[in-house]
Amino acid sequence: MSPKRSRQSNLIPIGGIIKELVSSIRPLRDQQMMEIWDLWGQVIDSSIAANAKPAAFRGGTLIVHVSGSAWIQHLRFMEKQIVDKLNQAYGSILVERISFKIGKMG
Repeated sequence: MSPKRSRQSNLIPIGGIIKELVSSIRPLRDQQMMEIWDLWGQVIDSSIAANAKPAAFRGGTLIVHVSGSAWIQHLRFMEKQIVDKLNQAYGSILVERISFKIGKMG
């Protein structure tokens, strides 16, 4: 019975292995986009989050899909605040600017 216990003590949670593997093969841009998705839910007001979703990230520019042209107009006025909130939550400068486009919301 003791051999089984020693084998079990050497087990490693698969979640940690998968996360490590994915981060080693996933491009940095994809990792940054995942970070942005996590941060978006933390720093963006729920009424905005219901009408604006991060869609892509390229070279410091976050592309956000919005539900309509009124939201584009509204969010353009808030762009600096959103960029500042995202970067502050991230801990360094990740997002430099945001491009708002009407697009798929889910």
